[in-house]
Amino acid sequence: MFLLIMKNIVLGGAQFGQLSQRNLNRLLDYAVSVGIKTIDTAPMYYGSENLIGSYSKRSAFAINTKCGMPAHPSLFEGKYLKNQIIESLRKLKVDFIETLFVHSIPSEYLTSESLEVLNTFKMKGYVKSIGYSGHGPDLKKASRNLVFEKYMFTFNALDITDKQSFGVNNSDLLIKRPLANGVFNDAILIIFKKHIRTAVHKKRKHGENSYEFRFSKMKKFIDSDVSHLEYFLKFIEYYYPDSKYVLGTSSTKHLNQVVAVMNKHSDNNSSFEIYFTELCRMSKKYKWQALP
Repeated sequence: MFLLIMKNIVLGGAQFGQLSQRNLNRLLDYAVSVGIKTIDTAPMYYGSENLIGSYSKRSAFAINTKCGMPAHPSLFEGKYLKNQIIESLRKLKVDFIETLFVHSIPSEYLTSESLEVLNTFKMKGYVKSIGYSGHGPDLKKASRNLVFEKYMFTFNALDITDKQSFGVNNSDLLIKRPLANGVFNDAILIIFKKHIRTAVHKKRKHGENSYEFRFSKMKKFIDSDVSHLEYFLKFIEYYYPDSKYVLGTSSTKHLNQVVAVMNKHSDNNSSFEIYFTELCRMSKKYKWQALP
């Protein structure tokens, strides 16, 4: 029987658009039943905000969303930003957004005008807190900006670059890609086999900065006594026990696996320091950078 304590997990909505409303309702019902309290989404996650807004029990969750378009940072300006936030509130059918994250916008576009728009929505009660989601130098610069109260960045057992350069280390962190996009686990690949069959047959060649290449170099150092899923989840829990982990999934079965692991006591913590040292060495050798 699962312990209904999943305070660390945030359900990521990037894949919600793959689901019918009925299937999303089933996934969210299960998330509620195991104690997940927060959903993270974004306007660019096709259809996700509308689907969440049509879920009748949405008040059971704190709902985060994002603003700005990473591919078009020049549009991160006052009028556009205001309209986007209003549209997110309308689609989500909520009175306020728990945390509104600036979505990977380069630091030079974070003007006083755009930041004032964010502050205005917060002062009026439409946003409870303002965050920044990003990586690399832009994340580091954003961490010095007093307007941001929470931060979302990549950290997992294959990607530690931002941990080494990003100074914030507290309960205001949300970690994205905790499972490195599921590159490691055959069980997860089976769940999504209909979506990846074509990619597998193409036998893609991966660059040295890809998760696929990293895993090929690091898997021999992973504790063989545990599954890769457990190792990756316990790895982030070891380094960031007070943070939130944004788990992107559209599968109840996958989420069920995560719940089982998160509620499992682990005695393998000592291996993480050895692994982390090796990961630092390999990261330097192959010049691995944080993936956006």
